[in-house]
Amino acid sequence: MILKTIKPNDNLDDNETFNSPKNVEIHSRLIPELRRAMFPNYKPSVAQLTNWLSALHKSRRSQTQLKKSGKSDEDSRRVHNNSRVQNKKLRRIKAAKDLYRKSDERIIGYEKCQLLKMLANRSYHSPEISESDEENPDKTIVCVYDYSWRSQELKNLLRNVIDSHSADIQTAKLQRPRQYDDEVQHFDQMHPEDAPQWSYVEQEDFIYDTEIDSRSGFDEDEDYGEETEEVLIDSQKSGAGDDLAE
Repeated sequence: MILKTIKPNDNLDDNETFNSPKNVEIHSRLIPELRRAMFPNYKPSVAQLTNWLSALHKSRRSQTQLKKSGKSDEDSRRVHNNSRVQNKKLRRIKAAKDLYRKSDERIIGYEKCQLLKMLANRSYHSPEISESDEENPDKTIVCVYDYSWRSQELKNLLRNVIDSHSADIQTAKLQRPRQYDDEVQHFDQMHPEDAPQWSYVEQEDFIYDTEIDSRSGFDEDEDYGEETEEVLIDSQKSGAGDDLAE
């Protein structure tokens, strides 16, 4: 919102790098303006604002280049699908921590530190893909794709225990229902190397799906982010007997 009050000629040029002479001159003017606009509610340092502007410029420059190359729609779909899985991951972590705190018998049989690390790893969460409704082509639905390696025990824990509890404690509800059909909607994949034995099934040798990235927008190089780092730190505390912080 604050950026919308900035004069148009003080906007960074997306066609140039952040440290180009032109943009250096612009953000040298822009930062003092932002500090004045944010005072007294916020008092960011020059370094903080520089880093923030750099990240914002990087994102906008990337979008500009994608539009020029005609790949903008594909990238938007990838980002949106990644966001869905990230949000699901965080919902499940929050629900699992709440279940452990309440000593729910459906979850306390699973080692706390191990399960939270699993939930912090997006490889355990199935992709959610927007597709056209066969009965109504103008309508899109969210299809949940299963992974062939996931055991029935893992799917039951995620869907019927953790997701169910998440729906009970979340104030913001999912706006679009999820469609499950594990027989049709699935990807043939190997289980993660660190997967506990109860979470996967042994699979015969066959050709695994290699098109999962293009179908789901899955980005294997995506950083887990600060939320996951906090979860991993908390899970280490839990190994020492401490309760996990929210």
